[in-house]
Amino acid sequence: MVSIGIDLGMLNTVVAKVNDKGEVSIHQFEGSDLLPSVIHVESTAGYRYVGRRSRNFLADPDIDPSEIFRRWKMSMATGTVLATQDWGNGPIDITPELLTTWLVEHIMKDITVDLGGETLDSVVVTVPHGWCRDHVEKCLATREAVRAAQVDGRTCEMKRSDHTLGNKTVVRIVDESIAAAAYALNASSDAAAFVGKNMLVFNIGGGTTDLCLVRVGAPGEPLTVIDTINNNIGGDHATALLLGKHLAAIGSQFDIDVPPTPEAVLAELEGAEEGWLREAFAAAETELLHKLSTRVEEIEYLDDFAEKLAGRWGRRQLAMSSTVDRDGNLIVTFMSCSEYLTRLEPFFESTRGILARFLSRGEGSERFPYAILMTGGGSRIGALRSQVIEPAIRELAGPTEAPEILGRLDRLRFNDSRLSTAVAMGAALVAAGRISIEERLLWDVGLEIRVTERMAHHLGLDDSCRCVISPLLTKGASLPATVSLKEFGFGKLDIEPNDQFIQRVVVFDDLRSPYDRTWERELSGSGDALKDVEVTLTADTEGTLRLVVNGNAGGELIDIQGQLHRPRRTQTGGLGIRDDAHPPFKTRTPQQIIEAKTASGNGAGSSAVRIRTSTTQPGR
Repeated sequence: MVSIGIDLGMLNTVVAKVNDKGEVSIHQFEGSDLLPSVIHVESTAGYRYVGRRSRNFLADPDIDPSEIFRRWKMSMATGTVLATQDWGNGPIDITPELLTTWLVEHIMKDITVDLGGETLDSVVVTVPHGWCRDHVEKCLATREAVRAAQVDGRTCEMKRSDHTLGNKTVVRIVDESIAAAAYALNASSDAAAFVGKNMLVFNIGGGTTDLCLVRVGAPGEPLTVIDTINNNIGGDHATALLLGKHLAAIGSQFDIDVPPTPEAVLAELEGAEEGWLREAFAAAETELLHKLSTRVEEIEYLDDFAEKLAGRWGRRQLAMSSTVDRDGNLIVTFMSCSEYLTRLEPFFESTRGILARFLSRGEGSERFPYAILMTGGGSRIGALRSQVIEPAIRELAGPTEAPEILGRLDRLRFNDSRLSTAVAMGAALVAAGRISIEERLLWDVGLEIRVTERMAHHLGLDDSCRCVISPLLTKGASLPATVSLKEFGFGKLDIEPNDQFIQRVVVFDDLRSPYDRTWERELSGSGDALKDVEVTLTADTEGTLRLVVNGNAGGELIDIQGQLHRPRRTQTGGLGIRDDAHPPFKTRTPQQIIEAKTASGNGAGSSAVRIRTSTTQPGR
């Protein structure tokens, strides 16, 4: 039995495998570590080609470009239909989810053939860190797409109760950053030094920068996710910044409309019909970014870094050339190391900012990590230490403490050959059970309830008698986490008879900006069935939040599931961000509610706490 880890990249996919001896290796596709995430689907017969051959079709003028699919990853769970083809059995919508299924099918078939027919035991697929926090729907869509993959007539299946379903392959989704940490610790000759300490995984991908703080457990204990943060600026943005000079020269010498900003460059790349822009972007990455980064890295750890750059190193020029039109016209631009730093300053500034915000959230001795693990292709960008890490730590730690912290940060470091494969190798180790991961809840979660007027008086609430009990599920709790309101002493909870049940679930990072979701369902019971109900709230590792209401006879009245996440922007429906300076409702801890309920019960009137019901949508 073999376990595999799949790093599904936007441009390339990497696959690692672990055998029964615990040996981890990279699976080769046509002699390469990288499988291009490109699929060609022949429209008349539905023949599919995956990987390098499909990528080569991009340069074939006889191939219809609408039959070639790439960069679909970010469109997962958006309802996007990339194309519709009919192969004789009716139209087929080609979606990002279907393309993911086909890609995984190709991978598994290639591996099983390579293994002489040996079966796969478990599969771990990695997703960007930001998905786990802000776009859970993409995680779930990816998992379901992988589960749908067919290998020898068998589909993949989820793991339930720590047992596989029949003989099907187990599928699990894991954060890319955590997978990289798993591999780094497995490969380290000094892993014991990290036990009980926090490690910061600094993952710079093409489209995002992800920071993840991980607590390292003793041998046999899991890695624990402490805190996370991410933004949408990655290595591709840095490349686009360098490309700006080249594009300016193109615009002045050729009759070509060029994107004016890095953001516009990246947007154009998504659907660029003209190959010149893709070629120019690739040239900027290889001829400028990588070469200049290498030179900067050569002097990164030398004294007088700024002086070195201002001198001979700073003045030395690198050339970049690119074909810019069908006639083969070439334009050459030059850039020095010092100009490289200047042009990348917006990228460095953004990355410094997210690092400083993240470190500022820590407390006491754990504010700063014991080590920083740089991973992702963007971590090759030169001057990250001098322009990002050192300034952020010196500003926060001060001149006395900063040197000690900076002196031990390089305890974990990948060589360049492992920067692109570490995520897949870590995922394979997790799939094989060699390293375990403990997921933690990233937010406090509460419920809005209606209390009696007498209880409201004790709690200092207004006449609406509405408040939020929080936290019921507490930030930092191990997942999956379940709580019943009866655990907090709510022995009598009533739902007012009504045709509609409305429950507001509130997610907190900060009381000044809660996120809320209103769930509405019709009740299946009435009368006595709505007396003394039990309310259970559950959060799982797959990003699902579940609310269950059971009647006094044990019958299930309500079972609601939704995504547990906090979006970046205001959305229509679902969880939405509030821009108010303060929450529009009062927040009370479970203990405060219990004390008020007890006090209220000593006087006249009902002491029951009621779950709010209504036939109208509450004010947002």
